[in-house]
Amino acid sequence: MKTLDNRDGEITINLADLPNHVRMGLLKVSKREPYIEEYSGKDVIIYPNNVSKLLPKEDRYILPDEIYQFIEDRFTELKNDGLKTDEIYKIVGNQVESELKKFANDIRTKNFVSKKELKEIVGEKILYAVEEAIDIAKENYKNIKDNLFYALAIHLSAAYERVKSGKSIFNPQLESVKSEYMREYVVAKKMVEKINKILDIELTDDEVGFVAMYLRTFSASEGGNKGNVAVIVLTHGHVACGMADVANKLLGVNIAHGVEMALDESPEDALLRTIEVVKKVNEGKGCIILVDMGSLITFGEIITKRTGIPTRTIGRVDTVMVLEAVRRAILPDATIDEIADALDENKSYVGHVEGVKDSNKLPKAIVTICITGEGTALKIKKYIEDKIPEIKNELKIIPLGLFSERELDAEINKIRNTNSIQAFVGTIDPKIDDIPYISVEEIMNGEGLKRLKKLVNIDVVEESRLKEVLDDDLILFDIDVSMKSDVIDKMVELLEEKGYVDEKFILSVYKRESMGATWMKGGVAIPHGDTKYVIKPAIAIAKLKEPIYWEGDFKTDLIFMLALKEDAKDYMLDLYKVLSNEEILKDLKEAKSSRDIKEIIIRNTIPSN
Repeated sequence: MKTLDNRDGEITINLADLPNHVRMGLLKVSKREPYIEEYSGKDVIIYPNNVSKLLPKEDRYILPDEIYQFIEDRFTELKNDGLKTDEIYKIVGNQVESELKKFANDIRTKNFVSKKELKEIVGEKILYAVEEAIDIAKENYKNIKDNLFYALAIHLSAAYERVKSGKSIFNPQLESVKSEYMREYVVAKKMVEKINKILDIELTDDEVGFVAMYLRTFSASEGGNKGNVAVIVLTHGHVACGMADVANKLLGVNIAHGVEMALDESPEDALLRTIEVVKKVNEGKGCIILVDMGSLITFGEIITKRTGIPTRTIGRVDTVMVLEAVRRAILPDATIDEIADALDENKSYVGHVEGVKDSNKLPKAIVTICITGEGTALKIKKYIEDKIPEIKNELKIIPLGLFSERELDAEINKIRNTNSIQAFVGTIDPKIDDIPYISVEEIMNGEGLKRLKKLVNIDVVEESRLKEVLDDDLILFDIDVSMKSDVIDKMVELLEEKGYVDEKFILSVYKRESMGATWMKGGVAIPHGDTKYVIKPAIAIAKLKEPIYWEGDFKTDLIFMLALKEDAKDYMLDLYKVLSNEEILKDLKEAKSSRDIKEIIIRNTIPSN
């Protein structure tokens, strides 16, 4: 409303312009996903033609130089927005720590400045003080990152100027640092005492807190953060090892382990074998145990009691769950609880069921839902009815707009008393029972409409998801090569030429090959590179005229080169259907053309109705 008379051609949206529930939601954000962090540190510009731009902060010194001003500005801004002091401390404290981490990640990707360069920026006295402080840090930490020196020098320069000019230093995260980073705080206190002595100033406890945060950020892989959370797949029959093997090979790691329980094996024997595996594979961060049946769900609790090793157990395992668990476990800061909670949130993985009386006898309904008001929910309803006119003959669509979680639960319970809800569609997932949720984004890109058609038994033409990443031009047929490196070079060259990967992709492929086998049973190889060098996802395929040695004595004549991004688990699952089926592999090896290869893969990965 306040921009109606704006003639500048642009609208700037700040925190104060957001709805109250969004602003208050900031208090609940303790950890953000990496893709959110990408946006939170930059200005996002949205144009009417749907083109968006991210404008990053270019100055690599901006965080240490301006951290104190940032705190003051944010404190004033949030206070003007009506937030209480303790709420402001929490928001600003989390943001400061987040900014420190982003700053650390940023300078890890840039060339360090030399000490000579740094001396020109901060002065010789501060440089010497930092050198002495770093020596103290290294006495207590074995793996201090080199870039701590640079970060601390820039930060201390700003702190020194602030003290000399009579300005106070305030750290909103101080109490959290003292309780959560106790070791870092003790070391930081010694470092600051040394700095105070050299510079003849009095840095307070608040500044000790900042130094402790830097220590934490630039020594994050020490102690309890070493290693990964291990993933153990536990199933009846010969299934677990296969799922673990696929996840390891597709993601290029070795942290998933299968334990297979014979159908006539006693639970106690299986438990003892699982305990031995847990002891062997635990890297200090615990084990996620993925099981196929409810009878095994208690294994984790028993194992933890007997060994002291932290475990979390999730039921109804499948290959997608294993892939997702391993993908999360390879993140350096991932914890066992974060991984388990993320898997447990996905209702397709777990069997939480809350019965509804005679739900089969109730009329079917879809609830369109928006937390900010019924207007958007009505628009979603109209859009669905326009795109699937026949859906009105099958069920009714009920729009729902609310402002609080309590209201949401109450209204949904009312609807469920008189309707059998088939799905929630909208901008918020109420996470109720096993009722599926379809986001507005899915509806707009077409996938959500397909899911709705399936739910109400309206015919839908299914297509293989691999169609999106397979291209006739990326399939090399009957090529004549004698060495592994020849075919890798040809395939990467093709991907780069067509704009799917950048020039650094090839080196990452060879680095991955040096780590271990990408050969799979059936004479198939799946080389792949780092996702960060992928411009757009694709799978290149090469069928060789004659088999070549790929790994030791193992030969291959069919190669799938994966140039996929981190969100490619659906493609991986479909590809697994191909790679694990002997008949499909036989058809591929007997194919007469590139077109045949593509058609065989597409035909065999169309989702079943």
